[in-house]
Amino acid sequence: MGESKIENTINLRNLIHEISKWKKFLFSKWKTIVLFGILGALLGFTFASFSKKKYIAELTFSLDEKTSSIGAYAGIASQFGFDLGKGEPGVFSGDNIVELFKSRLIIENTLLTPVTINGKTDLLVNRYIHFNKMNESWDKDIEENLKFVSNVPRNKFRIEQDSILFMVSNEIKKYALSVEKVDKKLSIIDMKCLSYDDQFAKNFTEIMVKNVTEFYIDTKTKKIKSNIALLQNRVDSVKEALDMEMLNAAVNQDQNQNPAKVQGRIPLMKRQMNIQLLTTMYGELLKNLELTKITLMREEPLIQIIDRPIYPLPYNKPGRLIFLILGGFLSGFLTISFLISRKIYDEVMAS
Repeated sequence: MGESKIENTINLRNLIHEISKWKKFLFSKWKTIVLFGILGALLGFTFASFSKKKYIAELTFSLDEKTSSIGAYAGIASQFGFDLGKGEPGVFSGDNIVELFKSRLIIENTLLTPVTINGKTDLLVNRYIHFNKMNESWDKDIEENLKFVSNVPRNKFRIEQDSILFMVSNEIKKYALSVEKVDKKLSIIDMKCLSYDDQFAKNFTEIMVKNVTEFYIDTKTKKIKSNIALLQNRVDSVKEALDMEMLNAAVNQDQNQNPAKVQGRIPLMKRQMNIQLLTTMYGELLKNLELTKITLMREEPLIQIIDRPIYPLPYNKPGRLIFLILGGFLSGFLTISFLISRKIYDEVMAS
């Protein structure tokens, strides 16, 4: 027991001695530590001073996941060979809507949307290239050829334009765009766009939500609209056939005012039977057409906007005092670490 106690005492003394030694060493280097700490603080202050403001355009909306009410009428329409469908909500259900906002299709369509800012109309992608100074290294001829214009279809873009658009879309997706649910239990989604240009951020956010809404409506109502067109065509065809039968029936009746035999009335009777059949078909088709139109009218947009971004937009900018302290602390810490590492290395090499 005594030997163990003595050994612990010796170890403790050695530890205190080592701490004292390193303390004296660092105090002997205080000028170096303070100097580099001041330099780090100045660098942090300078960085914060010259950093650009990053504006935040925030838009909050609710997600409506109600299914289509067309099921109530699908049975009636199916009797005439029409599948009215049940909408297409699957792609928009759950967290899929968040990924839809981050899709290349939606981002590119938004970038290729013309906007009017300060009296000048231009595509958002051109504004992004300009304020990020991506075109500073381009020759004037190259810049003119790579400029995006609204009257050129997407499939007619040059390879270089495709590459630039792809690069810009990726940058926005990774560094500028944020889409997330406010709460997992709620259907409220918060979208943010960060940009050095406040007008770009606001326009990009609002146009993107508009594009997603239109994409949703087109997708969800595509089958219904298709069937409305088919039903309308069928209604018109039956109406035309009914009008023709009524005209032919009138002609037959005029030609056979006093038939000598009963068989002379058979053509008229056939016409009347066809008229009754076509009238029934016309009535049912017309009812289905109106019910389907009502269903289409009841299809509500996926997105209900709650809050829109308004000027002046909030922004992020590094605080000078915070970066002054952080720069000094980090530089001082790195300097101490370097001095200790070098001291240990010298001692090891000397031994």
